[in-house]
Amino acid sequence: MRLTRTLATLAGTLTAACAIAVTAAPAQAAPEPSPTASTAPPSVERQVTVDEVLRLNPKAEKISDTEVKIADGMILMLPRNASDSAALAASCSYQYLCAWEHSGGGGNGIRFYTCGSYDLSGYHYPDGAWVGTGAAGAKWNDRFSSLNNNQTTGTRANFYNWEGSWKLVFWTYAPDWRANLAIDKRYDNGGQLNDIIDRVVPC
Repeated sequence: MRLTRTLATLAGTLTAACAIAVTAAPAQAAPEPSPTASTAPPSVERQVTVDEVLRLNPKAEKISDTEVKIADGMILMLPRNASDSAALAASCSYQYLCAWEHSGGGGNGIRFYTCGSYDLSGYHYPDGAWVGTGAAGAKWNDRFSSLNNNQTTGTRANFYNWEGSWKLVFWTYAPDWRANLAIDKRYDNGGQLNDIIDRVVPC
């Protein structure tokens, strides 16, 4: 009987201790939800809309839901998604010179459609300081990473970098598609070509 009572007492003590331990254990944090299309953070590089460009640039002219004429001979291309990027790259049709901020015709871009000389530092990049408005911000110079010279056959497009004076660094004869300027070199000295173009003379 004494042994039975002792075992019973010991069992009761262990049960109480376990209950206290369970009660005192801190609650675990709920698991983080796995990223999905609805919970993943938005892209850092938010694509602007045509309506924003038109609101901030009264002289701009809407061409389509992804295109705005920002100056004579220049159309700004503003893709909203990958599908738009592909469509705009394909829209660089005959007689156009097109250039984009990313390789492969990606990101925002400009389509040139008349001969002339375009100093890209005179045009604000779509970052909130738009063409012709607001304080100085990022500009279109030093942006181009791919280009398509789809003008009439044999038309030469010239590209310059500002180095205290204008330096002709690259040119193409139509038709010519350059998918990644990071693998091309300056024609004047063999140096880096990607993200250095400051002035475009389409023809």
